[in-house]
Amino acid sequence: MSVNPVFAALTGLVVLGQSLGLADWLAIAAIVTANAVSVSTAERLASARQPRPAESAPVALVGSAAPPASPAPPASPAPSASPAPRA
Repeated sequence: MSVNPVFAALTGLVVLGQSLGLADWLAIAAIVTANAVSVSTAERLASARQPRPAESAPVALVGSAAPPASPAPPASPAPSASPAPRA
C-alpha cells in the first residue's frame, strides 16, 4: 500500500526520535494527497456507474421477442388403483 512509507516515517519520528527534513514532509504530503484524490475519484466513478431506476427496466427490442409459449396439454385422468367391476 502506498501509505506504508508514510507510516514508517511517522513511526520513526515518534518512536525513534528521528527527524524529518523538508523533502520528507513534502513526500508525505504528496502521498496523502494522491491517496485522497484516488479515493474521491473512485467513489465518484462508482456512483456514476450505478443505473438509475428508469434505466434499469428491461427493454424489448422490435423483432427480438420470443414466440409465446404453447399452452400445456390437458391433464389426463389418473388411472384407478382397483380394476373396474365387470358386469
